[in-house]
Amino acid sequence: MDRNQEQGMRPEECAARILDAVAREKEEVLIGGEEKRAVWLKRFWPSRLSKMVRVP
Repeated sequence: MDRNQEQGMRPEECAARILDAVAREKEEVLIGGEEKRAVWLKRFWPSRLSKMVRVP
C-alpha cells in the first residue's frame, strides 16, 4: 500500500456515503477529497482542466 492509499478514505466510510446517497435517491454523489475539484472544473471550465492534466 502506498502513502496515498494509507491516507485515503476507509472503505466503510465510502460505503456509508454511497448508501446515504442511495437512501436519499441522489442521482449523483461525489466521494473523495481533492478529486471533487476536477469534477467541478470539468463541468464549468473543461478547457482549463484539459490544460492542467495534459502531459507536455
